[in-house]
Amino acid sequence: MSEYVAPEEKLLRLIRGQKKPVVLGDLPKKQSAQEKVKKEFGFVLNLTKIKNFSLGIFILSSLIFLLLLNWPAYTPKELVHQAVVIKQVALDIEKNKADAGEDLDKYLAGAEKKQIFLLSSKTENAQVAAIAASELLKDLSLLGVITGDDPQAVVEDKLSQKTYYLKEGQFVREFKLKKIGEAKIILEYGGDEFELHL
Repeated sequence: MSEYVAPEEKLLRLIRGQKKPVVLGDLPKKQSAQEKVKKEFGFVLNLTKIKNFSLGIFILSSLIFLLLLNWPAYTPKELVHQAVVIKQVALDIEKNKADAGEDLDKYLAGAEKKQIFLLSSKTENAQVAAIAASELLKDLSLLGVITGDDPQAVVEDKLSQKTYYLKEGQFVREFKLKKIGEAKIILEYGGDEFELHL
């Protein structure tokens, strides 16, 4: 089937040197930039899709951030109860540390007095304490007494070769100075009292 070609068209073809008529469907199509990129790399980046995806990620991360900021308000009651229990345990630990410190102080006070390993029987303890005290007491001597509003006793320790100026309630070795008299002092050791004279 032949197509109708206008006489003007025939003339133009002759001038151009074309023998075959040009049909509109045969004209090459103009490729868009996206088609060229798709043909070259195999895919096309759609900016609208990228914008929508980025916006979705931003909204999701914002919601998570706000949820994390307000997390304590949304925690279940069990978690709140566990937090209270943990605080209570921490307080108990601190209390036990304080109690242990008091026990340590008592132990150290006993160690200072050297009453840690005494025998269990009270009579035997008293006898051993009296013997030990008399042995320890022989190395102490009373050099003098300073009278006045705040009396002091001057006691010499022959073993350490030191002189002590003691007030009532202070210790020299294991002995506690209980009372200061005019020419004597009373020392206490293990519940027993001993006297030192000038």
